[in-house]
Amino acid sequence: MNSPSCEKEQRVLECLLGGSWPGPAGESLPEHTVTCPVCSDLVLAVEHLREESRRAVTAAALPEAGLVWWKAQLRIKRDAADRATQPIAMVERLALACASLSSAGVVFWKWPEISAWVNRLGDIASRASFGWTPRFNLLVLSACGAFLVLMVFALYFDWADQ
Repeated sequence: MNSPSCEKEQRVLECLLGGSWPGPAGESLPEHTVTCPVCSDLVLAVEHLREESRRAVTAAALPEAGLVWWKAQLRIKRDAADRATQPIAMVERLALACASLSSAGVVFWKWPEISAWVNRLGDIASRASFGWTPRFNLLVLSACGAFLVLMVFALYFDWADQ
């Protein structure tokens, strides 16, 4: 199917885009667009697109120069503060790593004493008739293991944030 066309359509478009609408003197383009459906649709579409273009330009207004300068100064100060606190953050991570490794080292080094202490605690609990079973030893050891795992996760998440 062929789309409808008009012999004056190109001239109407040139006048609309060239900024000389409603056209030079002597041409009756506005009267033609009233009677021609192709040209009236063209005028309607171009005017709609111009209005949308005006709205887009208005909506995309640039901020004040003072605001841009203030934000740039704020960013410079924030970047300087970040650079200044980097050594402190590094020492904090190193201290957390040392504390985690030291705790794990003490647990492995003193494991026989810790195991004996947990067994004595279990014996005391069973003799005191608190209703605890020998599984109390397993509970205490599980709590210690969970503590160590949490320390490792804390170390990981601290390093992941940095």
